[in-house]
Order: sequence, then structure tokens, then C-alpha cells
Amino acid sequence: MLSLALSLVLASPQAVPAADAETRKADEKRQRAATLAALPKGWKSSESGPFLVLSEGEDALARETAEGATVVWEWLGEAFADFAAGTYAAAPILCVHGSEESATADGFVRGGFVFVGDELYRLAVFPAGDAQKNVRRRVAEAWFEGHDRDLWFAMPGWIRLGLVEVSSDARIKGGKVILKADTYTLGDITAVALEGRLVRLPEFVKQPLPRASAQWLGVDKHFSPSPQAGQLVRYLLAGKGAKGAKTKKILPGYVTALRPRLPELVAKVDAALEEAGVKRGDEKYAEQRALEFEKLEVGTLPALFRDVFQGWTDKDWAELEDAYWSEKGG
Repeated sequence: MLSLALSLVLASPQAVPAADAETRKADEKRQRAATLAALPKGWKSSESGPFLVLSEGEDALARETAEGATVVWEWLGEAFADFAAGTYAAAPILCVHGSEESATADGFVRGGFVFVGDELYRLAVFPAGDAQKNVRRRVAEAWFEGHDRDLWFAMPGWIRLGLVEVSSDARIKGGKVILKADTYTLGDITAVALEGRLVRLPEFVKQPLPRASAQWLGVDKHFSPSPQAGQLVRYLLAGKGAKGAKTKKILPGYVTALRPRLPELVAKVDAALEEAGVKRGDEKYAEQRALEFEKLEVGTLPALFRDVFQGWTDKDWAELEDAYWSEKGG
């Protein structure tokens, strides 16, 4: 069993000046050294891209996990360079267990993550179900949170949910990410259309996506609180929307529009957490922080909409409505 008795804590996963990136890298290096020093007998270690990979004799699963995590992490760095600008994210340590019992005995909780304080530390993987789908989802969350947690939490819910779903559905082929919906997701999309639950896009991107706190950033088992969000984000990343003169600017536009508003939003969230007695290091600090940001969406989404979609015409919206729902990804 891997020991959780580690005293080193990674720097807070929020935006940091470029000058502090070396400090965070040094913290990460010390954290990994401490982990390797406590590695139990029979466990193996290797490195893949930014990841330290520990395995309990599951060599094939370890290789598959390392390859998939590395490709997704590097793809996110290319696709969202504007989001990551000036920050450094420490990749979670990948722990490949021989069984779910082994992972459970090691204390892996909250969707396969172990946290030191409120910091992401390790991601557990074991041979059960579609393990790689969960890995891709969690790696994507770790990438965004690691580079700028508050900016990630402040992003519109439809973007966050869409990115997590699209990442979990991603397939690795020839060292590249293929963004195609899987069978479950296609079923969700079809159900939404047949049941008449589609919302016109100009309204959809302005409305918060209410959900239970247990779903705050995704859960272990497959779920899709908003197939429409996943479909729209997939179109903007992998479909014709990624090349359209206006549509290719939508996702980067939200990042640009949020940055100057972020200090005010952070101040409101900090005040709310202080009033509620929630402190950094508490078990549910990150979850509560995300939920406080979500409460502010009602006020921020209309303003972001005006900035991002300035100059859009009825014809632009009609073309997007017609195009995105038929997108299969690629």
C-alpha cells in the first residue's frame, strides 16, 4: 500500500506569475521524490511526458494509461495555450493498481483522486469498466485546475461540462487525440433531440447549468448533465466550428472576457467562503469554491455573452444551430 504520510504539499493550483513556475516545479520534484522513496516492494515506476507512473504489476494497463494521459495533456496544452499562458500545472501522479480493492485500501476517494489538503496529488487507475474514460476526464480536469483553478471554475458551466465530456470521449490513435462521441454520448444526444429538450443556442449559452453538488466536476460513472454542452464544445473543437471565422473565436473569447472580471469574482467567492467558515485545506474546499463560482453565473453569463458574440447576426446563429447538432467529431 502506498503511504499517504507525506509532508510536502504542491503549490495551490491557481494562476501564478511565470517567475513562480520554477518554485512550483521544485515543489513537484520534491513531492515525487518523497513518493518514490516510499514506494512499496513490488511496485514499479516510470515516466511518460509530464507524468510519474506507478504500477502494481499491471504493465499493459500502465502503458495504456500513460500513453492516453500524456497525449490528452499535451493536446490540451496546444488547444488551450491562451488558458495556460503564464502558469504551470503539475501533472497528477498516475497510480495503476492491480484491483479496485487495492486502490480503495490506499485511500483513493472523490472520483479517483487523493488530495493533500485541497491539492490534487494522485490519480488512481484499476482494471474495471472503461478505466481510460475516467482517466481522460480526470486528466482534463487536472490540466485546467492546475493551470488556473479559479479561471476554470469561473468558466461558463456549459464550457466546463462540455470540455470534460469531450475529453472523456476522446480516443487515442497514432499518438493523436480523436474527438468523437462514444456510444453512450450518442445515446444521450439522441434522447435530448427526441424529447424536445434542446435550447436555442443564444439562450443556452446564457443560462447556468444547475446540478447537484455531487456532480460538481464530473463523477466516476458515465453521466451527461448536458449533452447539448458536449455537442457544442465538440463542434467548436473538432468540427467546422474550429475553423469558422467567428466560431473559432468563441472558446478563446470567453477566456479573454473572463480575465479582467476574475479578480472581482474571486473576491466575492473568498468572502462567501469566509462567511461560511470554509477554509483552504478543508476536505471540501475545492468543491465549495466551485459551487460559489457557479452561483455567480447568473450575473456573469449575460455580460460574457455580449463580449464574445458582439457583431453576431441572426444568420450567424442560424448557421451555427444547423451545423453543430450534426457534428460527429474527428
